[in-house]
Amino acid sequence: NGAFLYGDEMKEKVRQENHIKAKLMEAFENDGFFMVYQPQIDAKTKKVNGYEALVRMKEQGIYPGQFIPVAERSGWIWRIGRITTELAIKQLAAWRDEGHELHPVSVNFSSNQLNDHGYIDFVQDVLDRYKVPAHFLEIEITEGLFLEKSALADEIFKRFKSMGIRLLMDDFGTGYSSLGYLTYIPVDVIKLDKSLVDTYLVDGKDSFIRNIIHLMHDLGKEMIIEGVEEKWQFERLQEFGADTIQGYYFSKPIPAADAIVFKVKE
Repeated sequence: NGAFLYGDEMKEKVRQENHIKAKLMEAFENDGFFMVYQPQIDAKTKKVNGYEALVRMKEQGIYPGQFIPVAERSGWIWRIGRITTELAIKQLAAWRDEGHELHPVSVNFSSNQLNDHGYIDFVQDVLDRYKVPAHFLEIEITEGLFLEKSALADEIFKRFKSMGIRLLMDDFGTGYSSLGYLTYIPVDVIKLDKSLVDTYLVDGKDSFIRNIIHLMHDLGKEMIIEGVEEKWQFERLQEFGADTIQGYYFSKPIPAADAIVFKVKE
């Protein structure tokens, strides 16, 4: 005894998702992913001190904002997680073999990867295979996963730490941020989300950003500020004592060959 209204846009949405699913399956089977690297810049020295590794599909016209949600809904994000981790470690080994100085590379860890119970053993195996020390790999975890306080998540965090892998909290400020839990969660670095930079790094409100940076330092944690796009933003964050800057002001995500030789233009 119900009525349903069906719109053409629903049909188009289903068609697009099926198209992306098909392309994802092709990518899984045919080495269809690659990584780009966004340099992270030391606020004091203006030198590269790390990179965030970001996945892309070789298929033209399909972007992360499209295929990542589809992979999440389809239960395939664990496969992307393993692929991106191995590509990043493999790239670290390649840079080392080319004689470059290495800096840590961070990869993203989705909450849906908690169900990939063999992931940590996989990470250790790949690090051993390429002979890359664990401290050159960092894991970025969204704020919500720390807040869940599940036994499974806690065990994974402990194992990462025991391996010597640093944990970064991504997107701080976008969820249910509480300063209380920062005193006990096993995270080394806090990444302040671009949305907070845009909202509060303005005259009359910027003391909020400064206070967060100082508080994190008091808690023994480093601060990476994301989404920095303007010179004045960088200069103010530098004045506030930010540790690391990431954003288009210095560089967009770039290919590995460009990332490893990237230098800030004076």
